[in-house]
Amino acid sequence: MKRVYWAYITLDTSRPGGVWWCRDMPDDEVPLFIEVMRHVCTALRLSDQFPVHDPMHITPPDDAVVIV
Repeated sequence: MKRVYWAYITLDTSRPGGVWWCRDMPDDEVPLFIEVMRHVCTALRLSDQFPVHDPMHITPPDDAVVIV
């Protein structure tokens, strides 16, 4: 399992909870998800950690892998 974090390209950066979203998924689904999302995101991060987030304050862990 991995947790993918992403930030959308958006005109509204004042969304409650900030710009980050996240989703947990099996390893084999990650490459396709990243390929599709990279066209509509400003940032993608990948993590092996699964911290509990307050839905209004999602941020990737400091050691999350940056996807370019």
